[in-house]
Amino acid sequence: MKKIGVATLLVVFMVIPLAVFGQQSHDILFKKLMASTDDFVGKNITLECLFWNLDSHFLNGGGARYSPPAGERIYFSSTQYLGFTIWSATKKAFLMHLFIKKAKGEILYELNENDRITIRGKVTSSYNGAPWIEVYEIKKGWE
Repeated sequence: MKKIGVATLLVVFMVIPLAVFGQQSHDILFKKLMASTDDFVGKNITLECLFWNLDSHFLNGGGARYSPPAGERIYFSSTQYLGFTIWSATKKAFLMHLFIKKAKGEILYELNENDRITIRGKVTSSYNGAPWIEVYEIKKGWE
């Protein structure tokens, strides 16, 4: 039987928690956004997350049954925008109301499910308690 050295065990027990903590640290803003969406309306955000898929369900109002409060935006036209969904880094939560102008969203066609991405955008509404985000930039990987 092969002996495992103390140094090897220390590395294993130090690296694994750091990897897990690293993913959890990416979820901090994600959790705050989900817990207090109203506080983020009108603010720019950066999220490090996992790409899930393209999703057109919420384009063109997505079945919204009322007009949002003045200054909030939930209508994104399918002729101008792409819709997509993301997971938090730990896959404990997801967001479905993300929209990017088609000209800036070409990268979405190159992504696979669970690819790490960084998005920058503005929370335009908290309709039904969920953040609706107009994304300005998507980059592969986490910063």
